[in-house]
Amino acid sequence: MFILPFFITRVISWLSNHVKVTLIPRKSYGVDVSWPIHHLNISSKLGNRGDIYKRYMHGCYEFYNFEDCNQTESDRIAMNLRQPQSMVNYTKNGYQKIRTPEKLFRVIEEFWQVNKDYGIEEEWFSGNTYVNNWDNRSLMVSVENSNLVGGGDELRNKIWSGAEEVIRKWTDGNLETSSLYGIRVYKEGAILATHVDRLPLVSSAIINVDQDVDEPWVLEVIGHDKKAHNVTMRPGDMVLYESHSVLHDNINSYNQEDHSR
Repeated sequence: MFILPFFITRVISWLSNHVKVTLIPRKSYGVDVSWPIHHLNISSKLGNRGDIYKRYMHGCYEFYNFEDCNQTESDRIAMNLRQPQSMVNYTKNGYQKIRTPEKLFRVIEEFWQVNKDYGIEEEWFSGNTYVNNWDNRSLMVSVENSNLVGGGDELRNKIWSGAEEVIRKWTDGNLETSSLYGIRVYKEGAILATHVDRLPLVSSAIINVDQDVDEPWVLEVIGHDKKAHNVTMRPGDMVLYESHSVLHDNINSYNQEDHSR
């Protein structure tokens, strides 16, 4: 899975009606079912998720250390509890899935095709539990890297301009660009733990640039209705979401069969 995260700050408005929502029918559930979100205890509603989480944390302990991993989890859960309830929500659902504008996607895809073999392993702090980098090292192909063909400020500005226009239509409001990571490569079995983004990030977008998968890549979000929604993505899809208040993750690809050390 190859995605391009794009982040926006200071969004002021509410949901535009012309953007379509795509929901994937699943069992209805809320927090602490697919992954620990507000508490460390997980419901058995989806089966053995608790055992999977214990094994996940054991991997962190072995790679880093017990104290750092537990501190990160404590901070993650505290932020999940504290931040969303203190934020102003600007849209009805908190997220939308659309198709990336053709011109914008073409710029990104052309850069990716030329540079996809030049990803650099991302570095994470000690005790990081947001991604399982002890099992699965994520790669970053930075659009700001001027050493890559077509990379640099000009490409970054083109992507910023195109994405800002989409988010303005969604929010019908004022905003300021905050950050653009580049194209992150998630390999089979990669996981992104449930979290909200730190301020001043308010509204964000993820673009599926390319993929080679056996099953659809799923972004799980806890919408403003407090329920979990699983949104599948294919190349060219863009998911807009209020990342300061909408809990989001990719935990569906991680299971016993996929996991190995």
